[in-house]
Amino acid sequence: MINLNKSLFGLVLIALLLILSFFFSDFINQVDEKILSSKFQIRGESAPDSSVVILYLDNDDIRAIGGWPIKRNYYALVIKVLNELGAKVIGLDIVFTTPNVERPEYDDLLTNIVRSAGNVVLVGYFSTLTRDEPNFQSRLPEKFGYNTDKKVSFYTGEKLNLPFPQLLDAADGIGHENFYKSRVPLFIRSANEVFPAFSFELIRIYSGAGKSAVTISSAETRIIHNSKIIKIPYEKDGTLNINYQGGISTLNIIPLVDFLQAYNLQQKGGITDIDVNQVKNKIVIIGVIAEGMTDFVETPYTKQFPAVGIHAAIILNALNNNFLKVLPDYWDFIFVFAVGIFFIFLILKQDDLKGLLILLAFLVSYSVFSYFIFIIYDWEIPLARILFVQIFLTIGLLIYKHQTIKKTVYKLESEKSAIFKKLRDREEKLIKLEKELQDAEQKNAAEQTIYLREKINKYREELRLLSSEAADINVSNISDKPKLKPLNFEKIIYTQNGPMHDVVEFVKKIADNDSAVLILGESGTGKELVARAIHCSSKRKEKPFIAVNCGALSETLLESELFGHEKGAFTGAVKEKLGRFELADGGTIFLDEVAETSEAFQVKLLRVLQEGEFERVGGTETIRVNIRVVAATNQNLVSNSVSMKLRQDLYYRLNVFVVNLPPLRDRRVDLPVLTEYLINLEDPKMKISTNVIDVFSKYSWPGNIRELHSVIKRAVILAKSEGRDIIRTKDLPEEIKSLITNTGDIADQIIESLRNKNFSKNSVSETAKELGGLNRGTVSEYLRGFCFKTFVEQGMNIESTINTVAGTSEPDVMERVRKKLIEFISNAIELVDYTKNPEENILISKPKFKNLPQKYHFYLEKIITDYKKPQK
Repeated sequence: MINLNKSLFGLVLIALLLILSFFFSDFINQVDEKILSSKFQIRGESAPDSSVVILYLDNDDIRAIGGWPIKRNYYALVIKVLNELGAKVIGLDIVFTTPNVERPEYDDLLTNIVRSAGNVVLVGYFSTLTRDEPNFQSRLPEKFGYNTDKKVSFYTGEKLNLPFPQLLDAADGIGHENFYKSRVPLFIRSANEVFPAFSFELIRIYSGAGKSAVTISSAETRIIHNSKIIKIPYEKDGTLNINYQGGISTLNIIPLVDFLQAYNLQQKGGITDIDVNQVKNKIVIIGVIAEGMTDFVETPYTKQFPAVGIHAAIILNALNNNFLKVLPDYWDFIFVFAVGIFFIFLILKQDDLKGLLILLAFLVSYSVFSYFIFIIYDWEIPLARILFVQIFLTIGLLIYKHQTIKKTVYKLESEKSAIFKKLRDREEKLIKLEKELQDAEQKNAAEQTIYLREKINKYREELRLLSSEAADINVSNISDKPKLKPLNFEKIIYTQNGPMHDVVEFVKKIADNDSAVLILGESGTGKELVARAIHCSSKRKEKPFIAVNCGALSETLLESELFGHEKGAFTGAVKEKLGRFELADGGTIFLDEVAETSEAFQVKLLRVLQEGEFERVGGTETIRVNIRVVAATNQNLVSNSVSMKLRQDLYYRLNVFVVNLPPLRDRRVDLPVLTEYLINLEDPKMKISTNVIDVFSKYSWPGNIRELHSVIKRAVILAKSEGRDIIRTKDLPEEIKSLITNTGDIADQIIESLRNKNFSKNSVSETAKELGGLNRGTVSEYLRGFCFKTFVEQGMNIESTINTVAGTSEPDVMERVRKKLIEFISNAIELVDYTKNPEENILISKPKFKNLPQKYHFYLEKIITDYKKPQK
């Protein structure tokens, strides 16, 4: 469960980043254009398409035929030749804005040729393009304009430049050759109508469609003629997304002078390298490709692509229906927002490295997908905005996450500091009171002695509660303890020294066998888990594992469930049903609570176990199966068999191998690793306090592992709801939390037990076992702490400390305590440098505090700073 504030912060951050991306649209578009260019480069160039033929004049040709401007009778000759060769549409990409005053006969010739050809498209242009309303200075002859809805967002043109009137009137169509920032608007709005692009008119006339066959909408224009539809999509500003197929080498391009020479030679019966007949039924564009006279545009393949090539690229896209398809901006925003929400939950829920790796994998995969879709399907999926938003979203979330963690840590440290300060204060006061008590006892001041003892008891109770609070904040480092290294066998979690170790070893021995297995154990001890482990470790592991809770079903339902039934066997049996035994054929069937079944059912079950055969309910056909039976119960089967609750013959058939599962109260050594494993299942980042581990070790766990899992689930939810990553005693149910009152007495219990065992060699292990399966190291650390406390209270006098700790005057016991005390003190001051100040010595002696209960830290500090080992 993610903290609501963090999620809200993420949503606000996404919204802000999307708004920022809108304001930085120019930059994002530039990045997308760079990425798009790389996609074109990776895709590579296509083979030339012969649908459009370009006849061009370069600088050398212009000089060869008399220089610029070319005489207009030359163009008339070219148009005439192309018509003779059967060109379907001729586009003249040269503007003749004024009549030729010196040679009007050339104008007449060109006009007459254009009129008689009936398939010539001319060009015009606007001096400027704007977003303003059109003015009436740029009126377009109605013959060439298109009516459209004013809501369609096309650019507006100003200062329209058209061919001189006679030539314009002779043309079959006219289109503009304007670009807007290297993009081509399909239409430009003039005063009364919209002016089509030069390439559009060539396409329309080539298709044989009239102006009435053209439908213009906000997203695309359609040309419909003879059931053939040509779709030309564009952006909301009316500009085209041209799907370039390559550089100039991919154009079907021929020098005009060479073309005419080849035509003349062919007319005389000669052979030429240029096939002049290739223009038949094609669109032919006549243009100029010359330095200083031609506009060049940068494309993904080249920095100098001639304008005449742009017209050809648009025509080919339209005829082949392969314009670049681009997602609308709003889809880009929606997708980025949706992905952003997903990564809010991912980054906040996962650890940083895993979250970053998933993010990196997503961005790489998405980029690869974008390139693939472009190369195969001509779809352009923008990348820049999602990269921008996701990268900064992740950075923002990580910063916020770490700031939140820092605040939580600071709060926890402050809480710890306050508790430890109180502990020190109470401990110092307690030492003073105990000295006062000694003085009062020596002076036989009875009243003062009673008062001081009451006060001392009060402070000791406060210390106990404060120690408990400190332990409730202190994180338990279960994984750092080598003796508590968890072992995992088919999800059975246990330790080397725990009672489950022998159980697991026995399960491993009997797993690869076909004999029946009987599992005994209380509810919640993991009987089904063990049954699955047996199956998964056997040669049947590839076959089904079927589990049935026999105690949850009535006898009729149980028979039908296990053996199946025939159609019509009883009311409601509308069709044949396979039983669990049939479904488990070749595998393992687990019969839980087998002692809860009736004697009649047990007879049938015995037959399956003995013969491997049975009949369905209402059936006569004998069905044979090959299965292994694993049964379980939470009752004492020996008792049941005697009292006839379980047939003896069935009991002995099941009783081939018996697995006894210990209850959780007998697995206290496993309890820490089980707790850690179950916490990781709920939330790998969640930790648990030492106090909770101590309380868990005192609880009897009547519901066993099932109860432990439920308690941990509840605790994790409660801790996360308060923004904590540590389970504390406040997150536990009352019946467990109530045991916290006894936690502070553990030290007294340990010392009392050790005294009773005369501090013998095995006393630590025996005490650990006696006190409910405590860890041996825990007992040792409490002994070490108690020795430090007594040593400080006894004025750092070794002899009086030995007497107090031993609690007896027996020489053997005192000698054993002496060895332990000297070992503890020597180890405590091992790293002390008497040339350094007390604070520095405490700092360098930090390793000595590890695993020592918090309540004894004050006394260890006093020893480090005040005690000096006597010189020999």
